Amino acid sequence: MDLSKTSRTLSLILLIVLTFSGCSTAQSLEMGADQDRSLHISLSADEVVKADRLIFRININSQADTPADAYSTHKERESFLAGLLQKYDIEEEDIDYQLMRMNRQFNSRNNTETINTSQSVSVTFSDTDLYEEIQLTLIENGFDNFNGSFAYSKVEEAKKAAMKRAISKALEQAKLITEAAGTQLGNISRIVYSDYNVMPVQNMRMESASISMDTSPGMLDFEKSIVVRASVSVTYLIQ
Repeated sequence: MDLSKTSRTLSLILLIVLTFSGCSTAQSLEMGADQDRSLHISLSADEVVKADRLIFRININSQADTPADAYSTHKERESFLAGLLQKYDIEEEDIDYQLMRMNRQFNSRNNTETINTSQSVSVTFSDTDLYEEIQLTLIENGFDNFNGSFAYSKVEEAKKAAMKRAISKALEQAKLITEAAGTQLGNISRIVYSDYNVMPVQNMRMESASISMDTSPGMLDFEKSIVVRASVSVTYLIQ
């Protein structure tokens, strides 16, 4: 075989997977005689912020033998909840709700049927004391289907901060890899990004100042954090 007449292709693939606090990365460096040389980096970075909102989700429901009775009971509970939110001056912008749903359920065991209603209402709080007070009032008045979650009021700002951190880390890793490989980093040829929220994380630190002497401590006395994660995939040209 005449090697001088045979086209040669030189390719080098370097794959490194790194994981460290607040950031995870995967990179590949590709260099070929017949293709553009490039460095691909996929990376995620986190922005950790203190939760400053509580989202309280309440399900209004009723059950009866007839649609009229189920509707009547449902409207009574809906009216009570609306009055309660007005009593505590909850702003309309902090209230979100769905329309009532009604369905017929058949029980084959005793050959009977019931009419069920349901309606979802969510309320956003910044005052945890108010959240607990309303929750207790609902329990005392027959509400037994609700849940809550933590949120952050400036999540868009947190997303931007996480994105900047991810891009900065991507550039840092690109420089490290190209220097180690004996090449020179060029311009960005392609970048893809996404952002999303991650489940809140528990900071095991109690705010002692928030606990009065005559109040039993609860889980809301612990500070909560929200993790906002941004992911980028960046392709750099290699000179």
